[in-house]
Amino acid sequence: DPTITELCQEAQIAIVKTGVFDGGGDCAAVGDMISYTFSVSNQGNVLLSNIALSDPLFESPNPIVPIDYISGDTNNDGILDITEVWIYSAAYTITQEDIDAGEVVNQAFVEATDSDGIPVSDISGTAIDNDIPTIVDLCQEMGIALEKVGVFDDNDGNGSAQIGETITYAFTVYNTGSVTLYNITIQDPLVSVQGGPIASLAPGESDSTTFTAVYVITQADLDAGQVVNQATVKGEDIDGNIIEDLSDDPNNQANIDSNGNGNPDDPTIVILPQVAGALFEIYNGVTPNNDGLNDFFRIDGIENYPNNNVQIFNRWGVLVFERDGYNNAENAFRGVSEGRTTVKKNDELPTGTYFYILRFTGNENPGKSSYSGYLYLNR
Repeated sequence: DPTITELCQEAQIAIVKTGVFDGGGDCAAVGDMISYTFSVSNQGNVLLSNIALSDPLFESPNPIVPIDYISGDTNNDGILDITEVWIYSAAYTITQEDIDAGEVVNQAFVEATDSDGIPVSDISGTAIDNDIPTIVDLCQEMGIALEKVGVFDDNDGNGSAQIGETITYAFTVYNTGSVTLYNITIQDPLVSVQGGPIASLAPGESDSTTFTAVYVITQADLDAGQVVNQATVKGEDIDGNIIEDLSDDPNNQANIDSNGNGNPDDPTIVILPQVAGALFEIYNGVTPNNDGLNDFFRIDGIENYPNNNVQIFNRWGVLVFERDGYNNAENAFRGVSEGRTTVKKNDELPTGTYFYILRFTGNENPGKSSYSGYLYLNR
């Protein structure tokens, strides 16, 4: 009988997968590509056939992309020889979910059969001797911006700001980065902001409807002639990293970037209309000679604020005139004493310098609750 010497046969196959980010910018954007290269080699001592690659990254529910053979079958016989390394490639399109995760992690599979039809397979690694998943890191850039706009409501419609009237604020949040932001909130030291949080905001998206606020004007605001304020917006990425920004007033073109993040941070300024003084003015000269010019102490706009009191004192501090509900008609000061003590009532007051105090009661006034100054009487 013939002598038979059995030889050990070992069928082994290996696949190595590498990925290279092909984006055009510093950080990944949706639609950028990753180029993958697959190297398949015969690690055994028998020939392998029916080579088949698969990769869930290129299969449904992802877009179906073919894994193309490039080179390696040197004799073009469709058999993976022991000395051959077959090269394949495929291109993957980056999604927003990938950018939010900050990486693409994946493994491919290769299958073949030996000369006896026995299947052999391998899962990809970063080298022949491991099965470590291929990881392509994606640059992430968190970015958020907030705009705050205030509008004086002029609730009584008289064109002048009053205590108790309101300013309505609108807020617009922008995602200026490359990752989705979550749990977005706004804090404002001036007002209680209504609405929110925003559950999620994708890159490039904005939200101008979730947040709003109403502020009630105070005497201090009227004295200042304006209301100046900033809010702060906060959000977080999928890993809980926090990002924030100071609000900007888009109507303010100063574009000061106080926190250095590339977004302007101009405070929101709402001018209160009474500052212009067009509706209210005190004249400090009286010449009661009946020539129709400055015959009385004139206060333009006083009729809009009937809840008032006017006092006039002479140079010694003696009260010479007082009226509740002062106006420019029957209750006007015309240089005649209304005193009750050292100055006789109905006496014409002499030429000189006097001092007035104008007070308003209640919530309505032209900007301040009281005014005072010198008044010059000349006969």
